[in-house]
Amino acid sequence: MRSHAATFFPAQVLALGLSAAGALAMTILIVTTDPNPERERLFALLSFVVAGGVTTALALVLSSRAKSPAADLGRAVRRGVLGGLAAAGAVFLQFNAALKPANLAFILLVLGVVELLFLSRRQHPG
Repeated sequence: MRSHAATFFPAQVLALGLSAAGALAMTILIVTTDPNPERERLFALLSFVVAGGVTTALALVLSSRAKSPAADLGRAVRRGVLGGLAAAGAVFLQFNAALKPANLAFILLVLGVVELLFLSRRQHPG
């Protein structure tokens, strides 16, 4: 029987590879172009990809294991998406000169509530 680490190894490599590709694209974007609104949106999208991939890989490594690897993978991807949304939200706040602790805390609060809704549905299905 395979261990959980072996079960998720391809998914971890894929998530980190996606993050590395996003980081490379972000670096090329920053070094070779001048900022404009289109480039800023692309930068926010790339920050979503990088943070989402890293968060997914970390969630796969650090999360508790359920009986179903598919459920663990789905949970890790969901947390990766929430991590990516937090990063993209922080980038948009910075672009709009609104990156203040209260605004950042509000984004994290909303994303935390979304995660809690998913967790409560798992505890009490139906």
